[in-house]
Amino acid sequence: MEITRDVPVERVADGIRCWELKSGLKAVSAEIALTYQERGGGELLPAVGSDNWLRNSSQRVRRIFSLDGRYREQAEALKSVALAAMPKRRRLEVTTPNAPELATARVMESWSEVLVAITIRCPSAVQKITQLMTDMQALIPVIEPLLH
Repeated sequence: MEITRDVPVERVADGIRCWELKSGLKAVSAEIALTYQERGGGELLPAVGSDNWLRNSSQRVRRIFSLDGRYREQAEALKSVALAAMPKRRRLEVTTPNAPELATARVMESWSEVLVAITIRCPSAVQKITQLMTDMQALIPVIEPLLH
């Protein structure tokens, strides 16, 4: 499954950094390394199961997607692997930030946060409702063309 080639490598690198913040560098690097090996591997990342592969993969992924100097070419080579390794929602955020599925997911997420906030009588319930309204308004222009 080849994923969009026209996604700028900078956006992929940003997506990886956001993914790292949520899941941790080692988890992200492991997913990328495993996907890389499944697709045939090579010299960019160490082979899974080799000595210190996780530590070395983490360092390499961090270096490559820093996009400094010589690493930009390597990042371009790993771009499709990184996108394939990403969770679906993160991949949608990187490749098609205006996708109807992504807008719908944001609304559903906001809705569940509102329900929880109201149920536990959270002081931030009003903020959660405001965020839900913002997400719903953002959904309208995405969905409108699909209805006509």
